[in-house]
Order: sequence, then C-alpha cells, then structure tokens
Amino acid sequence: MPAVNFTVNWPDGEIVNYYSPSTVIHNYLSVDIEYDLSKFKLTVDQALDAASERVKSTYGFYCSAASDEKSKIERKYNQLINTHKNGKVCVTVFN
Repeated sequence: MPAVNFTVNWPDGEIVNYYSPSTVIHNYLSVDIEYDLSKFKLTVDQALDAASERVKSTYGFYCSAASDEKSKIERKYNQLINTHKNGKVCVTVFN
C-alpha cells in the first residue's frame, strides 16, 4: 500500500513531518491550504482513520503507525489550542 509523508506548518512556526499509511489522505487535505487549528485536527483525524481502515481492509489489521501519528498531532494540538486558537495550519508538502 503506498504510504504518504506530509509536512505540516503549525501556527507557532514549527514544521513537522508526519506519515499516512495510505494515499487516501489526499482526499482530506491539500497542500498550501490554510486550515483553522480545530478544523485541521478534525480533518487529519478523519484522514488517518480512513488510512488505517484501508490497511485493515487489505491486511486484516489496523495501522498502528496511523494511530501513533494521530497521537503526535493530538499532543501538538493540545499545546496550541490555548495560545494559538485562531491560528492556521498548512500542509506544505506531500511526498
């Protein structure tokens, strides 16, 4: 199954690389679009859940890496929600 790495520019200026086990992430996120922080969190969760479902349908089990990435994003979101609530998140690269 083709995996996708994607780079996110967070509202505090931190740039972080993440992993999706499936290209389905392209159906949820686009490069150079600014997402509200909360909207990004909701959308990326849906995307990684869909990617993990694709893994399950192919291999019979969910992708733990997708769950790990969701946890990383959750921690970052929780760091920012009080200080950058109105901040924008941007996916800068898919590769």
